[in-house]
Amino acid sequence: PNGPRADPKLRPSLRADIKLRPADLEEAKQDRPRADTKLRLSLSADLKLRPPPYGDEVKQPAAQQNAASQPPVVGHSRSAQAVPAPTPNPLHPLPQRLCQVVHDHMNRAQSNNRPPPYPCGSTTVHPDSLLRLRPGQWLNDEVINGYGALLNIRESERRPLDPTARGLCLTTHFWNRLMQITHDDEGTHHGGYSFEAISRWTTRWCKHLPDKTPISFSKLVIPVNQNDNHWACITIDTPNRTLTYYDSFIPEDHTTGEFGRGYLMHIIQFLRDEHKRVYKTPDRREWRLIGSTRDTVPQQINGDDCGIYTCLFADCVLQNRPIHVTPEQV
Repeated sequence: PNGPRADPKLRPSLRADIKLRPADLEEAKQDRPRADTKLRLSLSADLKLRPPPYGDEVKQPAAQQNAASQPPVVGHSRSAQAVPAPTPNPLHPLPQRLCQVVHDHMNRAQSNNRPPPYPCGSTTVHPDSLLRLRPGQWLNDEVINGYGALLNIRESERRPLDPTARGLCLTTHFWNRLMQITHDDEGTHHGGYSFEAISRWTTRWCKHLPDKTPISFSKLVIPVNQNDNHWACITIDTPNRTLTYYDSFIPEDHTTGEFGRGYLMHIIQFLRDEHKRVYKTPDRREWRLIGSTRDTVPQQINGDDCGIYTCLFADCVLQNRPIHVTPEQV
C-alpha cells in the first residue's frame, strides 16, 4: 500500500489481459461475500459436490435476518436494549455433508448390514459403540479411546510446526491398571494403587514414545471412569508442575475446590515412582493440585453428557485453549 501507484494508463490494459469487466470489479468491491459465494458454488459444481453450509450462506428465519441487519445499540436507551455479546463457541459443528455421512453410518450400524469396525489411530470403534454417540446415550471406553487416539494423531501432525505440541492422551486402561479396577458379573472391584501393575502396561504401550514413558511429554490427559457410571479426566502439566481434575458433574453443595484431589494424589505417586524407574533418581519436586469447582469447570445439566465433556476437556487442554462452553453448545 505504501509503494508507487500504478500508472492510470496501464489499468485498461491490465483489465483486458485478465478479461474482467468493470461491472465485475465493482461487484467484487461492493459485494465481496456474494462474489466469494459464487466462486465456491462454481467450484462445487465442477467437482460435483454439494456445497457445505458456510456461515454466510446458512438460511436464517426472517426475524433473525432483520435483527442481524440492525446495528447493535450502544449505551443507554429507553426504547431499545443493548445487544449482549454472544458466548464464543469452542466447538466446530460439522458441515451438513459430513453430518449426513454420520447419519448414514448410524443407520447402517442399526441394520443387518453392519459395517466393520472403524479404525481410529491405534484403536478401533465398533458399530455398537458408534450408536452411543446418539443423544441420551452414555459413551463407552471405545469411543473415549477412539477420540483420544485422534487427538494424539493431531498432536503428532502439529509437532513439526509447533515444538510445544507435546501432548498425549492416555487410554482408559491406564487408570484401570493403576488402580487395579476389574469388572465382572458381580460389579466393579477396586484393588487399590499398584505401580507394578501399571509399569508392565506402560512398558508395553509406551515402547514407541520418547524414553518409553509417558512422563516425557509436557501435557498428559488421563480419562477416569468412576464406578462404571461417570467420566472425568486428569491433566498433567509437567512444565508448570500442575495436576488438574476436571469433572462436569460436581455436587451442588461442594464449593471448596477440593473435589477430585484424592484422584490427584494417586497420580502424584505414579509420577514419582515412574520417574525413579526411568531416570533412577527420586523426584522430590512439588506439584500443585487443582480440584474442580462448579464455577471453574463447565457443568452438565443432564445425566448422560459426562463423556462428551471429558472429550471436550482433553481437546481444549492439549490445544492450550480456555474451556468455556455452555450446555446448549454441547
